Amino acid sequence: MAAIEVLVIEDDPLFAVDCEMVISQAGFNCVKVLDSAEKALIWVEDRRPDLILLDIHLNGKMSGLEFAKSIKDSRIPIIFVTSDNHPDTYSAAKSSGNSIAFLVKPFDKLTLQSAVESLLILKENVEGNPEKTSNGLIYNQAVFIKNKATLYKVPVEDILYLMADGNYVMVYTKGKKYVIKVSLKRLVDELLGHNFLQIHRNFVVQLDKIEKIDSGAMELNIADAVIPIGRKYKEELLSVLRVV
Repeated sequence: MAAIEVLVIEDDPLFAVDCEMVISQAGFNCVKVLDSAEKALIWVEDRRPDLILLDIHLNGKMSGLEFAKSIKDSRIPIIFVTSDNHPDTYSAAKSSGNSIAFLVKPFDKLTLQSAVESLLILKENVEGNPEKTSNGLIYNQAVFIKNKATLYKVPVEDILYLMADGNYVMVYTKGKKYVIKVSLKRLVDELLGHNFLQIHRNFVVQLDKIEKIDSGAMELNIADAVIPIGRKYKEELLSVLRVV
């Protein structure tokens, strides 16, 4: 389970330090602090953060709003921060085309957590309902799951298998289980192209995690789990794995 990575673009060094502290207190990882949009453009070419904390009014040739528009196609969520709470400023930020939140300086840990959750939680746990977003359920090769007050980033590559149980889906990783309220069908649709396959009406597995298949007993092994194979799914499974 990886920490949520936040890139800070802020030209006020004192406030940048405050941002780092609040990000850490909220349980996230501040991966970099940059003081200009120009530097940030170069940085995001090589590394993709989970979200960006961006000052609207930056020194330099490029403003925060211009930076946001320039990376619009990357679909990286942005939290705009500013000491200017004028409605026109909010409207300009909203029109940047990104998934955004808007914070007025100064802000605290809870305010930041709320903003992050509004952008990254693409589905809720058993206390909530799945949300429809333009980004779908998977963002930046991870699924973001909220459980009570904690926001978890679960890399897709860490998922072993999924198990449907009524209106809920259990997401199993090594040593950890997450319970979410979303249909298995929707997860299957989202995971297409991510090396997952449905092998039973209640089970979806990551193919690389399969350790053994017993076609006679109609079951397979992943880690310590024994997972049934549905008859109508057997042929596709063996075909995908190119069993000879």
